[in-house]
Amino acid sequence: MKQLPICGKGYYGLEWYTEGHKSFFYLLGRAVGEKTVAPEGAEIKYIPSAKYLVAEIPSGTNLVDAWTEFFYKVIPNLGYEVDEQHGFYFEYYLHDISGEYELWVPIK
Repeated sequence: MKQLPICGKGYYGLEWYTEGHKSFFYLLGRAVGEKTVAPEGAEIKYIPSAKYLVAEIPSGTNLVDAWTEFFYKVIPNLGYEVDEQHGFYFEYYLHDISGEYELWVPIK
C-alpha cells in the first residue's frame, strides 16, 4: 500500500457513479489544501480515507482496458472485494496525463 501524495504535482482522474450505476461522473483535477475555496464554476471533492489497492500502469496503456483488467480480474483474483460504499475510484497521473499512471480502488 502507498500513501497518497497530498498536494503533489500529479493529476487525479476521479470517477463516481449515480445510484444503481446507471451513469458515472468524471472529474480531472489536482489535490488542494484542506482550506482551499473553490473558484466560481469549480468543484472540490473530498475523498474519504480508505484501504486502497493500487495498480501501476505503464505509459501508453489504454485507460479503459487497464480499468477493466484491474477492476474485474486483478482485484477478485487477489481475493479482494471493492468497497462499493466508498463511492470513488481514481487514477493518479504522476507527472502529466499522457504518462504512466496508477489506478486506486477502495477495498474491503
